[in-house]
Amino acid sequence: MEQDIRAAKESADVVVVTPRWGLHFVPGTLADYETEIAHTAMDTGADLVLGCHQHVLKPIEVYRGKPIFHGLGNFIMDVGMSAHANSPALREVQELYSEYAVSYQPDYPTYPFHATARRTMIARFRIGDGNVTEAGFLPCLINRRGQPELLGGDDPSFDDIYRHVVDITRAVGFEVAMRREGPGIVIDLAGPVS
Repeated sequence: MEQDIRAAKESADVVVVTPRWGLHFVPGTLADYETEIAHTAMDTGADLVLGCHQHVLKPIEVYRGKPIFHGLGNFIMDVGMSAHANSPALREVQELYSEYAVSYQPDYPTYPFHATARRTMIARFRIGDGNVTEAGFLPCLINRRGQPELLGGDDPSFDDIYRHVVDITRAVGFEVAMRREGPGIVIDLAGPVS
């Protein structure tokens, strides 16, 4: 990974690393290796780390003035669960993550995830002079068709997702200042470094 990041940095102004990692379905909990890998990526030349694959939102970290999104949540999923109802793999997932189990839900026929996994986001950044100058996110909620819907600032779900991200970020010990601004949330990249 370090060699690839160094090589990318030689030909790119901004390097984004998107690891497929972490603990599935468990909000606010990071795998031990995530922070180490993210910091190594940043120390080697990455400008952003955008983690994925956990199916739920995860904490946000700022390391040396650079943002690490440990997990962006689901975005677009279209899984016809009725065809998988008797799958041994599905039963295994349900046993491992009973509280957040994947299952067929008639009111969300193509989105088989727990209500917590309906919270999601669009990460957004401003880039200037080869640097990430601003980072933040736009809160979204997965609708009954399994599609993300951008939330307006007056929607109660907007504040729910914002508070959730702040809470899970603090719970793991990351000191990251976030604030509402315009249609989304802005992260203070100059604040305390984790």
